[in-house]
Amino acid sequence: MIITIARQCGCMGDEIGQRLADEYGLTFYNKEHIVKLAKEKGIYDKFPYFFSEIPVNALMHSISSDENNVLLSEARKALYPIIGDGDCVIIGRGANYAFSDRPDKVSVFLSGDKAERIKHIADVHNISERKAKVVVNETDSRRAEFHKYCSDQEWGNAAYYDMCIDETRIGADGVVGIIKEYINNCMFDK
Repeated sequence: MIITIARQCGCMGDEIGQRLADEYGLTFYNKEHIVKLAKEKGIYDKFPYFFSEIPVNALMHSISSDENNVLLSEARKALYPIIGDGDCVIIGRGANYAFSDRPDKVSVFLSGDKAERIKHIADVHNISERKAKVVVNETDSRRAEFHKYCSDQEWGNAAYYDMCIDETRIGADGVVGIIKEYINNCMFDK
C-alpha cells in the first residue's frame, strides 16, 4: 500500500504521515528523505527541478505538457529509483500522480482554515504571525505550481484524490482516524 499526502502549508502533513507509517509499518518519505536518498543514489542531478520542487518555467512546462505522459514519466523516473514498488507513505512530490497506476494507492489532500494554518506555522517555527503568513502563502503557491508542473493537474482539486480533509477542523487525530477507516474499507491488502 502507498499513501500519498498532499497538503496546504500548516496542515501537519509530516506528523500525520509519520503516524500512518508507524500504524501500518510503512516507510515514511518527506522531502528531506527523498532528497537525501536521491543524492545517495546519484539521481538528484538528473532531476534537479523535481527534487527542489521548483518548476523550470512556463515555456518548458508548456512544451512538456504537449508531450504524451512526459510529466508522469519524469515523476516516475525521479521517484521509482527511491521508492520502487515498495509500500510507504510519501508526502508531496506529486506522488498521487506519479503512482496513479498503483491499485493500492490511497491519496489524500489536507487543507484548512488559513488563519489556523498561519497560527500553527508561527507556533511551530517560533515566528510572528505576519512572517508565518508569508511562509504559508509562498509555500502554498510553490506547491501548487510544482504540482501543476509535475502532473498538469490542479493541486487540491478533489477529483485527483481519494479524499480531501480539512485538518484544521478535526485535527491530526481526526485525520488519521478518517484515513484508517478509509483503508479498512478498501479491498486491497494492508
